[in-house]
Amino acid sequence: MHTPIVQKLVDYLDSDSSFKQAFQNSFTLAYATGLDEFKEYDVHCVDDYLNFMDVYVNWVPSENFKGDNVYMHICLFYFIIDLPPVREFQSPIDPSSKSPWRWMSEWLIEYAQAMGQWMDSPESISPESIQTFYRAPNYHMEDYPVPAEGWKTFNDFFARHIDASLRPISDPTDDRVIVSPADCTFDGTWEINDPGADITTFDVKGVPWSIAQLLDDMDMGALFAGGIFTHSFLSPTDYHRQHAPVSGTVVCAKVVPGLCYLEVVLQESKSRSSGMKLGMHRHLRSTGDAKTGQRVLPMPAGEPGLEAPDSPGYQFLQARGVIIIDNPVLGLVAVLPMGMAQVSSVVLSVKEGDALQKGQEISCF
Repeated sequence: MHTPIVQKLVDYLDSDSSFKQAFQNSFTLAYATGLDEFKEYDVHCVDDYLNFMDVYVNWVPSENFKGDNVYMHICLFYFIIDLPPVREFQSPIDPSSKSPWRWMSEWLIEYAQAMGQWMDSPESISPESIQTFYRAPNYHMEDYPVPAEGWKTFNDFFARHIDASLRPISDPTDDRVIVSPADCTFDGTWEINDPGADITTFDVKGVPWSIAQLLDDMDMGALFAGGIFTHSFLSPTDYHRQHAPVSGTVVCAKVVPGLCYLEVVLQESKSRSSGMKLGMHRHLRSTGDAKTGQRVLPMPAGEPGLEAPDSPGYQFLQARGVIIIDNPVLGLVAVLPMGMAQVSSVVLSVKEGDALQKGQEISCF
């Protein structure tokens, strides 16, 4: 017996033969890679994959010593769904895409919501599961004070507070200094300027994405023309609360609904028996940019033209928070916390009209 959310997918597979065939084709392509994760998580056919979804939606997360168990669960879940046969049944990653989304895209949102409800329950955590994170050095659990009452749910644990003394704020009274809003990997900066088109457009791999669309505000988007766009990303091992990069007044604070999506790619790995590993594609690359340095591998022979997906700008359609701060020296500074995949929800800590100090918490996910 499947969980209700997975049964909904099973029913749809049974009702649509073309979708069922596409689902099987995607699994066949993925399994042909010989990835170690299929053996590790005992997934050898579509039924096994559906059972994996059942377990995952009500999973009590735990870690291994390398600290990649949570990461690999997410990657395996999305890898099969990301492949071209099933991708055709999802809303395209394109500026023209709008809600209501296609059936599979809507189902992914509902799956994430069901998982989120479970992670908000006391059953999602145990003293034994928490200890596995302490045994994974990448999580740096020594940086996180344990609340007096402990962590009550996995979501509570995932958004745990860090020891503030370990993250001192640089030049707190100097408005010319912008601090990082998160514990993250910096991906780059780009000018919000495209003289050949719309000056409020950000070009990602030749596809124009409007800053107004990203902010979900046509009037506000135009005010960022000529500005700078930066992108950074977090990993599951990172601190998942965000902080104000500048001081100022909050002029906008909202959550924009969107897709629940993660792009997963194949990467070379000499340490894996298959020679490959799964990885999240979280970089933004605009026209003319160099590649990230991690080679994305083609799919197995016999399927000419198929490569691991690399859809430009998919973050622009993701569910996201929008916090815009008016600083007296710098002007408007927008921060968009954006959870990926099963971490798509964003909880805001501020509201319009709030006066913020640099480094003050603004959101978490």
